[in-house]
Parts: sequence; structure tokens; C-alpha cells
Amino acid sequence: RRAVATAWRPLRAAVPVLAAAYAVVLAHGMVEFARSVTTSQWLGERDGRYRQVATWVVEHVRPDQRFLAREIGTLGYLTRLRMIDPYGLINETNDYPRTHDLESLFALIAEYQPDLVLLDNPRQGRRWEARSDYRMVKNFPWVHPWATLMVRDPSVLRDGRP
Repeated sequence: RRAVATAWRPLRAAVPVLAAAYAVVLAHGMVEFARSVTTSQWLGERDGRYRQVATWVVEHVRPDQRFLAREIGTLGYLTRLRMIDPYGLINETNDYPRTHDLESLFALIAEYQPDLVLLDNPRQGRRWEARSDYRMVKNFPWVHPWATLMVRDPSVLRDGRP
């Protein structure tokens, strides 16, 4: 027994040192997480993008328009526009929720004819412009996602100009 206790003595002495090291690593991780909250896509950055889009829409788009966006909650709340949900939460949809296929999204836009559409990037906007009467009116500084606003008709805008 005494031999076992003697063998464990260095390990028992190391426990407080290991615990302190673990606390330092844990604290560092918590600080890094706290710093990343405002820039993390799933935390602060996502909300910041929604707010920038909504602010632009409220300033430039007439009220009572129909707005199709892939994520409708915050944008609908902040803009107070009538939302069209490609995932089918508040309206009928097609196979877009299962496939995330751009052609399925374009089919929903063609079917519902929303006044305002938020696409992921300018490339998608140019593709939709080439096959419809929609025009890009705003490209936000980020590239993807939710970066390109399209309008069906200039009358959607408060100043009537795209």
C-alpha cells in the first residue's frame, strides 16, 4: 500500500497544476467565443446582415409589398412586408425545401411574383434578370448569402428608380 501511495504522490501534486492549466485554456476559449459572437455567421453576423437588409428595404421600398426571402422571420418582422416563404411555412411551395435547387427557387418567384426578392449573390441576380423583368437594385457588401435585392417593377421603390 505504501508503495502505491508513494507512486501516486507526483500525480496528486500535478492535479492542481493540470486543473489550473485547464481553467486557463477554458477561459481563453470563452474569451475567444465572446469576441466571435458579433462576427459569427450563426450569431451576430447573421442578425447584422438581416438588419442591414431590412433597413435598406424600409428606407427604399414602398410599404405593403410582397417579399420573397429564404429566411423570412427577422426580415418580415423588421420590414413589416408580406413575406413569401420558399420553404412553405406560410404558403405553398415546390420541391425547393428538399432540393435547394436554384431553378425551383426561380419557379417559386415566377409563380408568386413577389415585388421584392432577396437572392444569395449577384450571379444569381444576373441569371434571374436574364429570364425575367426583375432588376437588381442593391448588392450588399458581403458576397453570400442574402446579398442581392431584386425588384419586379421600379414602382416598388419609394423614388420609383431602380
